[in-house]
Amino acid sequence: MTDKELLNQRFKIVFQHLEEKGEVVKSSREKGMSSFAEKIMGNKSYGHIIRAYLKDSDARTITYQQAKRLVNHYNVNSTYMFEGKGTIFTSEEETFSSNEISAGSPKSDDVFTKTNVPKHRTNIVFSSISAFASST
Repeated sequence: MTDKELLNQRFKIVFQHLEEKGEVVKSSREKGMSSFAEKIMGNKSYGHIIRAYLKDSDARTITYQQAKRLVNHYNVNSTYMFEGKGTIFTSEEETFSSNEISAGSPKSDDVFTKTNVPKHRTNIVFSSISAFASST
């Protein structure tokens, strides 16, 4: 097998795991094939190409650039994706920078809330600053 064919085999495995984790849901608007294609290929109308990559009978294979986007969007371990070594996904702790973990000031975009949940993982934000809603 060529390197690109091996990369495509690993892509199939990663895609299957993403489905099992609920990151890709074929019948969902937000997590469906169109959304996946937009993240990986830059165009949501390319879902049919993703399906071609997943078919054993099709000769088309994922490109290295698309694989890099997959790694970035879905926390896929780049060593696994490109070399076939290690675990499929990076752990959540590895994805946070040391600044995010030690951040404590409201000036930081990725500060942890009082519940130690990263701000981008929840829609509830705790703050010591009073705020109000306005239509203007």
